[in-house]
Amino acid sequence: MRRANRTELQRIFQTVMAGELEQYRKRNGLTQERMAQKLNLSVRTYADLEHGICAPSAATLAIYLSQLPIADQRRLLETLRDAWEE
Repeated sequence: MRRANRTELQRIFQTVMAGELEQYRKRNGLTQERMAQKLNLSVRTYADLEHGICAPSAATLAIYLSQLPIADQRRLLETLRDAWEE
């Protein structure tokens, strides 16, 4: 198993989560404002996440995962793991 590099992990989270959040939001017909509310974030912070400008905190990731069905939680976590192992 690879040793975690903070910069690399942050890049992976930024990239994977940006696409994930936008797809989830659009698939569910939500606005950025509504997604920000669901994740307890400001609209600006949510927009930054969706555009890959920053990575989600552990708390934000936990809130997001708690809103997903188990199969989607597993898929997202596997995607993050696979991106790390590349």
